[in-house]
Amino acid sequence: MFENRNVWPVLHDSAIWWSPIVAGFIGAFGVHWLTRSRELEAWVRNCQKEEWKELLSALTKAELAVAHLAAGLRSEFLPDYEVGVMEEYKITLNDAYRTLHDRLFIEAALERHNLPAQWDAIRTGVHDLIRSQVIARKSLEGYSGEFGRIKRLMRNVALEQIAPKSFWQRLRSRRN
Repeated sequence: MFENRNVWPVLHDSAIWWSPIVAGFIGAFGVHWLTRSRELEAWVRNCQKEEWKELLSALTKAELAVAHLAAGLRSEFLPDYEVGVMEEYKITLNDAYRTLHDRLFIEAALERHNLPAQWDAIRTGVHDLIRSQVIARKSLEGYSGEFGRIKRLMRNVALEQIAPKSFWQRLRSRRN
């Protein structure tokens, strides 16, 4: 029924009609794979931007609450009317703590730069000052510099993480 012919001459002679079909499938697969991976990278980058934005916003709120508390101090001892300001600050500080520790897409970058531990040190220091009920304005204003330092570090890490990557950087990160 079938003749025993060499396959290569048949493929060679019929390449005019089957090679564009195969090339089209290969091209479609390549475009689909590249588009899907680029869309995924763009989505992850957008999620990272949103998380950094939320985190920096929460940290700024905590910094402003400390500044408000420090500005309201008239003496070393906290009068009763400032207790409400302290409670508001504790809530703001705890919200910033929660925001820092429930990040999904930027958790690795935060851990790599030891940001949760640095934030915990600031939070613990301010909590200890508030708990002692004897707060000097200078000690609270000293934490303002710490807030500024950690915010600058977070901005730098955020810019490093969400910056568009070149083809070679993306290829290298896929291998790891």
